[in-house]
Amino acid sequence: AGGPVQGNPTVQFTLTDIKAIVAQNFVQQLYSASSISITLSESNDGSSIKFSATDVNDSTVANVYYTALTNQFTFRLPGTYYIEQEYNTSAAGGRSPYFAFITKKAGVQVGPTTVNKVWRQVTSDRLMVKISQMIQVVATNEVYEFWGKTGSSSTNESGGLIVNTLPSWTNVPSAGVKISKLI
Repeated sequence: AGGPVQGNPTVQFTLTDIKAIVAQNFVQQLYSASSISITLSESNDGSSIKFSATDVNDSTVANVYYTALTNQFTFRLPGTYYIEQEYNTSAAGGRSPYFAFITKKAGVQVGPTTVNKVWRQVTSDRLMVKISQMIQVVATNEVYEFWGKTGSSSTNESGGLIVNTLPSWTNVPSAGVKISKLI
């Protein structure tokens, strides 16, 4: 069942090599949250989600930065990135709104579609949709966007992303994103 092994079949690692691998960790590179309510498109095209009214991070030095005008995240350096998205969904009471979220790279969907559809008893019911994903950026300056859509208002499946305002507390944003890089 096979021939004899010639030479030393093991790979030799130094302690320094092993320490470098073990010491890797995800380090937060960007956080942004939207302080405005967001109306999602009912069309199948969806709409790009705005995470901030202003640019986030310095585009000349940061590993990843956000451009508010285009709602795009640019990853300046290759590597493994961990992305956490949060969406504060809302809809009128007595409905079961439909929300779908995707990630696009250079305008093309990458990864799965995340769908949420939960009955809302009253208008004040809120549901936080959380999406975690890992991406492998292989080239410099890769561009990603996060898109969402809602169901049709004619079928009572529409909803939006809203800010929760809490007196004396920090507001809950309509949309938030945290991006970390494996370093």
